[in-house]
Amino acid sequence: FCELAGVDEGEYRRALEHSPAEAVDLLLEERSLSPGEVDYLSGLAMQNVELQVIHGIDAPHPEAGTVNEWLAGVARRSGGRLQAWAGLDMRRPAKAAGELERLVRDGGIDGGTLCPFIDGVRPDDAGLAPVYETAARLGAPLWIHTGNHFSTRQPLDISTWREIDRI
Repeated sequence: FCELAGVDEGEYRRALEHSPAEAVDLLLEERSLSPGEVDYLSGLAMQNVELQVIHGIDAPHPEAGTVNEWLAGVARRSGGRLQAWAGLDMRRPAKAAGELERLVRDGGIDGGTLCPFIDGVRPDDAGLAPVYETAARLGAPLWIHTGNHFSTRQPLDISTWREIDRI
């Protein structure tokens, strides 16, 4: 992170020895940890990355209404190098299906992302049928987070290949 933030590693280590908060402040004050859209896309081109999938989240964004809408715009401006997949709230399947429909129809979003360990809903829950039916009808792929996660609020096996097989 030091290189990305433009911070000398020795200075970072000294700040870290004093306090973790001071080290974080140092990383954030020098320059943004985000390279910005243009620099990010240039970096992908320099690395010969032809396509990268970027995953959204159903959350507000200060510049574009929601994170999903913002990522759709970024993907549209990427010249085909980025493909955005909307983060869908599994706790609200009807809303998630409607969001996927709208975002794919409006352009910039090509698929959906489901994170059972965040939403606390197993991917084989029958209530998710509207999401799966909408994705199938639109021909939109879904990425479902399976396997290990770091949430202490959900069982480790909330989403495994077994649930995917049942879908």
